[in-house]
Amino acid sequence: MTVQGHFLDRPAARIVAGAVFVAAIGILGFLHRHELFPPSPGTLADDPYDRCVAARQADLDKMRAENVIGEEQAALFKNRLEALCRAQTEDRQRGGERPPPGLQPAPTR
Repeated sequence: MTVQGHFLDRPAARIVAGAVFVAAIGILGFLHRHELFPPSPGTLADDPYDRCVAARQADLDKMRAENVIGEEQAALFKNRLEALCRAQTEDRQRGGERPPPGLQPAPTR
């Protein structure tokens, strides 16, 4: 009389389990690829969002250095800076040229 084991104890089941494990690790690696392998600094300069943030940050620093705005206003503008640049760059990527809510479009000449 032979004793048969459970089907999960067979080599084929272990191979399938290994394949599922490798696939899960691969998916996690793909989803977190930017955290595991950050982009080089040169590629960040080509991003329209990063260019917008850098330009607006320079304007903000200039206004603060000239005492045009106070410290509280600078902190408020810094908080709004990200939303402004996100709205501008995402809208252009979708093909539109409209400014974020609350801002008027620039007059065309």
